[in-house]
Amino acid sequence: MLVSVLWILAILTVVSLGFARRAMLERQMAWYALDREQAQQMARGAAERALLELRNKALLDEYDDQEGYTGLDQRWAIPVDLFRESTFFAEASEGGFEEDVCEYTIEDCERRISLNDAPGEYLEALDVLRFKTIAAILERRSPKVRGYQAHWFYSIEELRSLQDFSDEEWYGSWGEPGLRDMLSVWGDAAGGRVNVNTASAAVLRSLPGIERRVADAIIGYRSGNDGQLYTADDRSFTSIDEIGGRLEISAEKLTPIRRYCKTNSWFFTIKARATRRRGKINAFCTVVVEMRGATPVILEWKEQASGA
Repeated sequence: MLVSVLWILAILTVVSLGFARRAMLERQMAWYALDREQAQQMARGAAERALLELRNKALLDEYDDQEGYTGLDQRWAIPVDLFRESTFFAEASEGGFEEDVCEYTIEDCERRISLNDAPGEYLEALDVLRFKTIAAILERRSPKVRGYQAHWFYSIEELRSLQDFSDEEWYGSWGEPGLRDMLSVWGDAAGGRVNVNTASAAVLRSLPGIERRVADAIIGYRSGNDGQLYTADDRSFTSIDEIGGRLEISAEKLTPIRRYCKTNSWFFTIKARATRRRGKINAFCTVVVEMRGATPVILEWKEQASGA
């Protein structure tokens, strides 16, 4: 009887431990699901806050005397962490958010080359693109292709189905951006022009007919006195004509800038991120917006969560 009782106790112990472990795992899964949902809601809130920033852009530009252009010296270009934006969010520290973030950045889509709108000569200036690839892009964008309507690019990754790129060509190397960082599927439908106030040095140097010295002078002016972009003393051009006056560029050298550049933008990408459990859980919202007047119209909304 004693041996039987001991065996029964051993079996009950094992069963109890199994139930206890299962209950613990289910509890952890419930907490994980709750934290993940909380992080996703926070990322959505950050995206909504960025939409409000764009909606107020015209008003803020008027208040700051920065009307008529889109540049990195304006408020929309400043990354924001909502937990550290003001004392309004001070209570976040009491809820266990001390090492977490709820942030967003807004990027000008028209700082890049649009696959759907850039003219053929612009694509030809990108040495990494082969002639057959450029021909395929232009054919795909034409109003009618073999009886079908034009088939626009919805992601730059689609370009990789037309040409095999090396990792160096696509991702870049040694501080030089790759093709991935120079392209977009959103942009100026009236000529595929890029915003000279926000375009990177690599994009400006790739413009047909623009000398490297001129592109570097534009970046130098935008960088302000400290020589660094994305700082408080950044500057912008209010018009293409102002570039010639500010940098003393001749009319001849200004012609390709006038052809391929502009100073305002209407397409923006919002990238919002929120974390929980000290960054172990991440939630993302990526929103593409077109400004129609003072109204941001959402063209694309993507969400993603990861973590353990």
